[in-house]
Amino acid sequence: RKRFILPASLLKERIFLTFEGISSGAPIWLNSKFVGTVGEDRNSARFDVTGLARGKNALAVKINSEEQSCGIWGDVYFSSTGDASLSEPFVEVKFEGDSCISRIRVGATVSNHSRSRKEVRLKGSLAGQPFEFSSHLAAGESMQLGTTVELDEPALWWPGTYGESPLYD
Repeated sequence: RKRFILPASLLKERIFLTFEGISSGAPIWLNSKFVGTVGEDRNSARFDVTGLARGKNALAVKINSEEQSCGIWGDVYFSSTGDASLSEPFVEVKFEGDSCISRIRVGATVSNHSRSRKEVRLKGSLAGQPFEFSSHLAAGESMQLGTTVELDEPALWWPGTYGESPLYD
């Protein structure tokens, strides 16, 4: 159990409770209200606690495992967002055989936390090449969205002393 105070600035939007490392199967309560259980196949979890969190709070977690290496080992924190949020960003690279072109799929899981259908738009750039795409999400829906960016003659990452290791913005 842990008692704590959340800043008023965090209480204006949707509020999420995140565990970055926790034993699977752990049930969680905030202010004596059941929030949820960490999935049996997961070691991290994110819960929407909008309406449960307030200024003064009490968080309770029950660790069900009897293993010695169980418990909470990662960061635990609250964050806030509007009606839409991004999670689990990804970058997948595929090379076109012997050519100097790579196809890079970029995206994230997008969630609509509102009670109505919303248009969500992801916008960014990779190696100076802009991308933008959008989709409509139903109320409460989450989906993985992505698009493909093509790069001519991409700079490759070489291990150790084999060559340079360039980074992309």
